Amino acid sequence: MTTPLPNAEIVTRKTQSLAVRTAALVRRGLRDLTVETHWRVRKVVSARHGSVAVSPFGKIAALETPVGGRAVSLTVEDMEAETAPEDLPLAPESVLAAGLGISSVRWSPDGRYILAASPDWNPEAHLFDAESLSLLRTYPIPSLDDSFAWSPDGNLFGLASAADCTVNIWICRRAAPDLDEVPHGSLDPSLAIRTDSAEAEPGDVTVLAGFGPMAFSTASGLIAVALRFPDEWADDHILLAGAPGLSTGTIVPIQGNATDMSWDARGENLIYCAGGKVFAANLASRAIAPLPFNAEICRCHPILPICACYSSWLKDSANGRLFITEMRTGRTLDECDAEGVLDLCWSVDGERVYAATRDGLAYIYDHSLG
Repeated sequence: MTTPLPNAEIVTRKTQSLAVRTAALVRRGLRDLTVETHWRVRKVVSARHGSVAVSPFGKIAALETPVGGRAVSLTVEDMEAETAPEDLPLAPESVLAAGLGISSVRWSPDGRYILAASPDWNPEAHLFDAESLSLLRTYPIPSLDDSFAWSPDGNLFGLASAADCTVNIWICRRAAPDLDEVPHGSLDPSLAIRTDSAEAEPGDVTVLAGFGPMAFSTASGLIAVALRFPDEWADDHILLAGAPGLSTGTIVPIQGNATDMSWDARGENLIYCAGGKVFAANLASRAIAPLPFNAEICRCHPILPICACYSSWLKDSANGRLFITEMRTGRTLDECDAEGVLDLCWSVDGERVYAATRDGLAYIYDHSLG
């Protein structure tokens, strides 16, 4: 009997080793061979709530309006520290019911204030001081809408009201908006649509179903907000208007429904997600170009031409992923598997990304890891 050569045994074992890894390599698309991850994961309590916002200082604000008569709650939790969530006080007389509709919560850019809005409250919007854990003011806003945002420098606050179909901007005093005062700028997008449309005829009436994501660009002095229409399969439009005056507005038609938007650091391009894909709307040319990556949530870096994104669908897998990508080339700089991401945010210095999921997990990207 002939003894097998040593090199034959080596080849056989190597083939078996590769075979064991084949499924994982295909599912990951070979990315694990080229990308060193700098993400870490930890459990948090607050992210299990329905409406979640992540601050640039690594904190979660979670608003829960449960069905069944349980108390409405708003909590703040540190994503990096092993501390228990802190409850913010709600005015008992303001809580009308629970589970009437979708609630929203946002952080001010300096991490000082939280604005939470819910149809379960009267008035519908509450402004909280996250440092003192106190309720500062309540506002009788005309309707609850998912479209409200601070400008990156905290000097402006925008609210798109579905009740009267207007976009409004207030000038903030140390990042605190006075929503009960007359707005500094106000615009009816339906008028801008009729002005921009070459097919519009005198007497035409544009009906809006509501608004989608909103984003300010401090660099270009603009606000962008998605406009939704009542037709079942209607595409969104994006309103671009000067801030804070809102004296004029330009309408940009898009394909699909916008799920998120973010301005690049130079204020030249509006990056938005629609139908799971990512596009760049150029400010100068008003041209729209698809970017070479897919996502439902996108956040541009405050300085660099890179973007932090979340996609709920990963090729050859039922999982989603968080990733950092170059906007121009689509080259993935870093990534990790993730599911059910509700919100994500760059840190103030642009060194970290904070993300929270509906399953109570916090994902933290830090380039210094590893």
